[in-house]
Amino acid sequence: MLYDIDKGTEVRSFTGFPLWVMGAAYTPNGKYELGGGAGRKDDQDEEDAKHDLRLFDADSGKEVRQFKGHTGYVWRCCFSPDGKKIASVGANDRTFRIWDTQTAKCLVTGTDAHEDNVVGLAYSPDGKHVLTSGRDQTCKLWDADTGKLSRTFKEFGHDIEAVAFSKDGKRFLAGGEKVVHVVDMDSGKIVHRFEEHTDQVLAVAFLPDGRKAVSTGKDLTVRLWTVPK
Repeated sequence: MLYDIDKGTEVRSFTGFPLWVMGAAYTPNGKYELGGGAGRKDDQDEEDAKHDLRLFDADSGKEVRQFKGHTGYVWRCCFSPDGKKIASVGANDRTFRIWDTQTAKCLVTGTDAHEDNVVGLAYSPDGKHVLTSGRDQTCKLWDADTGKLSRTFKEFGHDIEAVAFSKDGKRFLAGGEKVVHVVDMDSGKIVHRFEEHTDQVLAVAFLPDGRKAVSTGKDLTVRLWTVPK
């Protein structure tokens, strides 16, 4: 659904998904909205379940195209900085995929990306990499053109549900079991932890200036943080 932030009212809804919508994103120019569909009807066999991405015209709400290939719940999705590509992760098919926005062609399939469900996703600001996280206590950095693994981050001690890059790409947030980690990309080290959540962290983001971050989770709070230099 699209909301007017100033008025707090619904502007438009985007429909047609099989059951659940687990992830959503806007193109950088605001012309299109993307949603990740997941699930099946109660009387439907899992092999017939639909797990796909759907692109909508943001002004009219009409569906433009579908992206098919995931065999597990499409947990998160995002656009490349230039809007020409889409990244998505399938939680229980344990893959990440890179798609051409205009043709819906799958350009890269990263199979067995994690040892458990793949649930976190972020495109690097330069468009060269995607970052994924899984319920195997790791985050992984992948080449967005080839799908090859560039780096693995392991020092969290718990599953990571959500990740987000800073605008300059020098740091990323990793949120999981009551903790939001701030990770330095050059060293791979955790440089700070926000530990005030009382339950699982499900979403994280940097504010545009990179000096503040926001997180939310199962403790039903939204928390704003000042990120140390």
